[in-house]
Amino acid sequence: MEETNGTPVGLAADLKQLADSNKIQIDTDFSAPLIPRSYLAAPPMPPKWVHVGIATDWPNTPAELIDISDLADLENLLQLYTQGSLAVPQEARGGSTTRDGIIVNHPSNIEILRILIPSYGVSNHEGPVREEVKKLLPTWAKPETDEAGNLVLQVGTVADGNKSPRILVVAHMDEIGFEVKSISKDGRLEVVWRGGGELSFFAGHPALVHSDGGDKDAVVELPNGWDEPKFEWPRGPENAIRVDVGARTPEEVAKLGIKIGDSITIPKAYRPLLGTRANGRAFDDRVGDAALISAVWSLAGPLKGRDVTFVWSTGEEEGLLGAAAVAKRLAAQGRIPDYVFAVDTFVSSDSPIESKRYADAEIGKGFVIRAVDSSNIVPSDLVEKTIKLAHANQIPVQYGVTGGGNDGSAFVRYGSVDIALGWPLRYSHSPAEVIDTRDVDSLARIITVIAKAW
Repeated sequence: MEETNGTPVGLAADLKQLADSNKIQIDTDFSAPLIPRSYLAAPPMPPKWVHVGIATDWPNTPAELIDISDLADLENLLQLYTQGSLAVPQEARGGSTTRDGIIVNHPSNIEILRILIPSYGVSNHEGPVREEVKKLLPTWAKPETDEAGNLVLQVGTVADGNKSPRILVVAHMDEIGFEVKSISKDGRLEVVWRGGGELSFFAGHPALVHSDGGDKDAVVELPNGWDEPKFEWPRGPENAIRVDVGARTPEEVAKLGIKIGDSITIPKAYRPLLGTRANGRAFDDRVGDAALISAVWSLAGPLKGRDVTFVWSTGEEEGLLGAAAVAKRLAAQGRIPDYVFAVDTFVSSDSPIESKRYADAEIGKGFVIRAVDSSNIVPSDLVEKTIKLAHANQIPVQYGVTGGGNDGSAFVRYGSVDIALGWPLRYSHSPAEVIDTRDVDSLARIITVIAKAW
């Protein structure tokens, strides 16, 4: 850092003050010139500059050694400065650390996804996901669970007579999967879709039956004739889907602790790909869940003078069930939101074989305004307003037309305006879903801005 008589000056002094006010460990020391000496005149430095770094043992050798906490402190400091903050509570800073099992610093979006993706929550079985969301929120956030299983967090309140718009942001917790409908005499499980899907994506895959006694390994059976030349995937009754747990009788199934009503999913994990790409299953809508969690951290505390509610909803894949319950309750209370920002997948044609005439949004190019989907049309002036808000905050944004519905449409009948947001997703509702984590970042950022300034 630049010093005069041992005291930081200029930008160095600003950063020192920022670090001290946020209890970030920082030291000052001498360093080599940024630009090596030369026979030529050195180029001018910017009016405000500073040289920052972290201490390194054995530099320029294969044995370089650092303390990772120094790197986290530097990241936190730069994040605070670029956000224009002068004093932000410790739990709002980046780089997740835990104390007594409680997250005390802002986890990165990748860290959030690494926790949310392995949790399982078929429609009507969202409990494990809900618990993970609650654990990932900062301690100031006190969400409540309603009768429909939705997790509801009031992040802003207003006094009577305040004319700020009432805003609700919603993302769903459930994922597609199966539910045990009956147990056949030969010990196989007859199952039905929860949320629907393409059988060819899941048949022949290993599966997990989620029972009270823990997860049990299983296999989704292939349909009869699957290996014959003229085979076509069945489009008939749902009870054509069967799952094999290795049992031969209903009694053996009972010994495994499996019962009618248990949920079944395909195993999954968060898998980093090259660069900022990642693979997993149930990014729909764990990316939305993660973006809301990240936005709550960025808000750094309850908003004053703003009426803002965040909802992690249930049963979206079954027909917007959780969102419909919230809308009905708020309408009965006379608190229906003016604007609902439904955060869900933008099912994208960004893959090698699909036509770009529909759902054309590239992964890695920013969050997407779902201007038109199967359930809603966003007014064009509000599309433009969202784009301008993103540009003003240097947030990459796209907009377009895609399929599927969104939770916000459940509020429209009561007078709300539905502004659906999303991120481009490759290979939707399959075990091979692909995202770009830069889109998750942009989504979290625009939600934060909307909560503060819409």
